[in-house]
Amino acid sequence: MLNPCRLDYITSQIAAEFDRDLTQPEPFKGLRLLDMGCGGGLLCEPMSRLGATVIGADAAAGNLPVARLHAEQTGLTIDYRHTTAEDMAAAGEQFDVVLNMEVVEHVADPLSYLTATRQLLKPGGLEICSTINRNPKSYAMAIFGARW
Repeated sequence: MLNPCRLDYITSQIAAEFDRDLTQPEPFKGLRLLDMGCGGGLLCEPMSRLGATVIGADAAAGNLPVARLHAEQTGLTIDYRHTTAEDMAAAGEQFDVVLNMEVVEHVADPLSYLTATRQLLKPGGLEICSTINRNPKSYAMAIFGARW
């Protein structure tokens, strides 16, 4: 339910940062985008439809087969990888945009992780990061919501 709102925010931020017109076909063509912690590809697919070259990365290998299958069934070319931000940064990968949505709360070393995602950005790049609030109400809703 959150994805349409989040997607609108993300696309408007990318469009503003890179002076792109969202009314044009494939406004993100020429941008290289990483969705770190991509899960099933909920953000990768719309970014690909908007013309970005999309890499979806996830440390949990079990998430990727469904993402790959769905992209294939919808005719999208998305490079899904089982890897970490730290390994990608060490390999010298660079992106115009890094999406980092609800991942930092799951990593063992948040500072190392966030340092790596920053290193993945090209000069002038844009990172969009979101994480749940660290308070009892947010924790309870996250646990409750994940079970339903």
